[in-house]
Amino acid sequence: MKNAFKQLFCLLLVFACVVLVSSCEYFPVSNPDLEYKPEQPEQPEQPEQPEQPGEDKVDLKEKYNAITVAEAIELAKTSGEEGQVAKVYGIVNKTPGSTYGDTYLTDGTNEFYVYGIEGYQDLPEKLAVGDEVVLEGVVKMYGETPEMVKGTILEFVKGQAPDIELPDPEDVLTVSEALEIAVAAGEAGTSVAYAVSGTVKNVTNSNYGEMYITDGVNDLYIYGINGYTDMEDKPVQGYEVVLSGILK
Repeated sequence: MKNAFKQLFCLLLVFACVVLVSSCEYFPVSNPDLEYKPEQPEQPEQPEQPEQPGEDKVDLKEKYNAITVAEAIELAKTSGEEGQVAKVYGIVNKTPGSTYGDTYLTDGTNEFYVYGIEGYQDLPEKLAVGDEVVLEGVVKMYGETPEMVKGTILEFVKGQAPDIELPDPEDVLTVSEALEIAVAAGEAGTSVAYAVSGTVKNVTNSNYGEMYITDGVNDLYIYGINGYTDMEDKPVQGYEVVLSGILK
């Protein structure tokens, strides 16, 4: 009986040890070499920072040591009809003529006439309103008009074409009103452009858009329209138009 009780006690002890081992959890010890380190999640790749617009913009005026439109006008006045070669920086203010590239440059305040650009007709890419450009040519006076003769494009950067703002109807002149202002201004012409409305009476030059417009009483001669050759829908006889330009 005593031996049987000892055997039962040993069996219970073994069973208790088995249950104790099978139900325990692992707890890490404090040894730093064995310290538990949970797996770190992968860090997402940082996206590349986009280039800021305008960081690499070229300053054409500084690059070519060019003068401004205002400075070109003053140079023309001092050099007279003989003229002087200069590099002029400005913004294209009017669509150049498709054949010779005659146009106007502006600095936002003043306008400077460019009487043609060398080889313009054969250029693969033409200038447009809003483009920045540096031209080199003879700056001189033609009568009372400062201008550059046969400029050469050194470099230009495509710009943003400005939105076209239609004139207030109250500011648009009739042909008769425009004639009165033109006669008063004489050959020197007006210092600012005027908007004039009328009906195309006839086109005298289909290459440059030279024409007469009328209000039914008087006729006004239009000495060409900027970009006329490249227009998809050209003003022809019978068209009602509003044109802006210098009266003289």
